[in-house]
Amino acid sequence: MTQETFDKIFPGRGLEDEQSFRDAVTAEIQKYWEDQAKIRLHNELFERLVHETPIELPVPFLKRWLSVGGETYKSPEQVEKEFGGFEHSLRWQLITDRIIEENQIQVEQEELEMAARMQIMSYFGQYGNMPAMDADWIEPFVKKQLGDQKFKDELYGKIITDKVFYTLENSLTIAEHDLSLDEFINKPMPHHHH
Repeated sequence: MTQETFDKIFPGRGLEDEQSFRDAVTAEIQKYWEDQAKIRLHNELFERLVHETPIELPVPFLKRWLSVGGETYKSPEQVEKEFGGFEHSLRWQLITDRIIEENQIQVEQEELEMAARMQIMSYFGQYGNMPAMDADWIEPFVKKQLGDQKFKDELYGKIITDKVFYTLENSLTIAEHDLSLDEFINKPMPHHHH
């Protein structure tokens, strides 16, 4: 392998030999599988909380509201078809609102700015042009992105959700199990049908 190969695959990382290249590949693979494990954990936490947290909902009222409360009327069949997903989302919203309130979770402006900066850098980095964190053009770009309410709301939602899961992970006893790659891949994702 050549320096050109190292720089092409891992631009800006300064890899100089085959061992540092192998270490970088190993680290990338390990990070990928750690991220996959975290996604599974979050999915399992989500499903268990939504389905095992006792919450009494006024189902007849909610179904009527779904039918006539929106911009267009929905038939009883449409309401029945959509109600499971709606109930799932509503339960999750009530649960996360309580976790946020009880743990005084907040998202500060600096966190939004840093997350926007990281997202922008990641976007450019995937094309091999990782900008410096303090590049002159980044701050105006961050401000422009955060001026877009939809972008800002989505970023806020991602940060607050990450903080909720972080809070859950640190307040629960989570049993870790060693699995082979095949066992991990073939382990079904928890999902309750509604």
